[in-house]
Amino acid sequence: MDSFAQLRNRRIQIRERIQRVLRIDQRVIAAWYTGSVGRGQEDAWSDFDLVLAIRDDAFRTFWDNRLKFYESIDSTIFVQRELPGNSILPGGSFQLVVYEGPGEVDWTIGPASQATRPIETRLLFDRVNIPVSHEAVMSKSGARVQAAAAIESFWAMAPIAVKYAARRNTAAAIRQAEFLEQSIRQLNMALLALASDFQPLTIANLQETITPVVALNYIESLCDIVDGARPFLTNEWIATPHEMSIATHKLIALVRNLIVPDSG
Repeated sequence: MDSFAQLRNRRIQIRERIQRVLRIDQRVIAAWYTGSVGRGQEDAWSDFDLVLAIRDDAFRTFWDNRLKFYESIDSTIFVQRELPGNSILPGGSFQLVVYEGPGEVDWTIGPASQATRPIETRLLFDRVNIPVSHEAVMSKSGARVQAAAAIESFWAMAPIAVKYAARRNTAAAIRQAEFLEQSIRQLNMALLALASDFQPLTIANLQETITPVVALNYIESLCDIVDGARPFLTNEWIATPHEMSIATHKLIALVRNLIVPDSG
């Protein structure tokens, strides 16, 4: 791959090919994106996480010939060993496939009769109206417990993400940031259960070109998002480790002074 533009274009080609192949394959009853694409938070680096609900009478044949199916999308360069019993789709299995480019597609494939589609997904198509699963209504006490756990998890992991940026291990820093994002999503669900008019905490999209400084700034923005929820949490009698926030921001400032001079 000679340039970022080529990488981005290759990703678009794979996506378009996926959608064409799936729509004409009548064995595929429904297909939807999960992960960052499903949440509407994708960028040029995002993998494609796809769930395929296969017609029950065709599922075994489809699975047995899945390598041929993967190749119908594009030329594969790596196929991870399948992981059976995937919880995303009961009775299904997960398999990671890397196409030339490279472009990664994480396939979850299972029988349509056992499929339910989580609401936080992006539907490609659905020929039979697969049931959509909604989160059960959370009690006020349960919401407070979840919010407290999300806050605690966030501040436990934030300094680790900062240290990865300090080591200039950008990939690890971003992976850790994904855990921070998950804590924020858990916090959003809890706070919405406490107050239906609560405005969900919004996570900004990450820049396409990621350097240690960009990763550090993104981690800091996540910390600021959680800090912004403190007044609401206090009103709901949910403890917030303010000292941990201060310490993390100090650590961020220290790391920025270390890596900014040679960031170019």
